[in-house]
Amino acid sequence: MTQDELSGLSDKVIKLLLDSDKRKAENEKWKNDEEVEEDEKEILEEDLEMEEELQVAIAELIGILFKTHKE
Repeated sequence: MTQDELSGLSDKVIKLLLDSDKRKAENEKWKNDEEVEEDEKEILEEDLEMEEELQVAIAELIGILFKTHKE
């Protein structure tokens, strides 16, 4: 992988992480809203869990990139 390709991939990975953080914050806000029904809160909780899993996968990807491209 060239330096340009690695840089482009890094930018995309960081964007994924930032987008995920935004979704998590929005879901947390709605989950804590008193007017949201319980079944909707359960869906929001599931979404939060999926975002956590996504962030773990992204962190693992970042770790692999650091390990394989130490430049």
